[in-house]
Amino acid sequence: MLIVLANTGCQPSTIDFIVEGLPGDTLKYEMNFSCLKVMPDSLEGKERILNSRLPFYYGYTAGYKSEDGDYLDCFLISPRNIMRGQKTEGYVKGVILMRDNNEEDSKLLLSGSNLISEFQIDSIVNYLLTYSTDEIVIDKITTNAVDYFALIDRYRNERLKN
Repeated sequence: MLIVLANTGCQPSTIDFIVEGLPGDTLKYEMNFSCLKVMPDSLEGKERILNSRLPFYYGYTAGYKSEDGDYLDCFLISPRNIMRGQKTEGYVKGVILMRDNNEEDSKLLLSGSNLISEFQIDSIVNYLLTYSTDEIVIDKITTNAVDYFALIDRYRNERLKN
């Protein structure tokens, strides 16, 4: 079930974000925490090629882990020129509550300004549904000003009950 809720117009909070992927990337990058560098991701010794180009900056925010064990993934929509591995911040504009191979793997939606469009959200959703052969299920998208971490926790707990 996919529900898009309208933005309430409340001032969003900002969050720190580490950039792993750049708009247009077709190679998957991840932070290598042993050397603290963003490097090409590999699976069974082969670099991971994405089936779709990244529509926006992609990375993570530390301090909150998804059910898959990785830090919370984020998309950042920004006209700024940001380098891979750079720490930056964005306004929290929404969340995509989703599962990847039946594990909670929600994504925060960040913006470099106070604007995020339905077209931009659709671009992210299309990317998520086509970038890999994983089974992706998007349950809900919200752009309301809420406590996104609490919302993800409730989503995770509701899934565990079912």
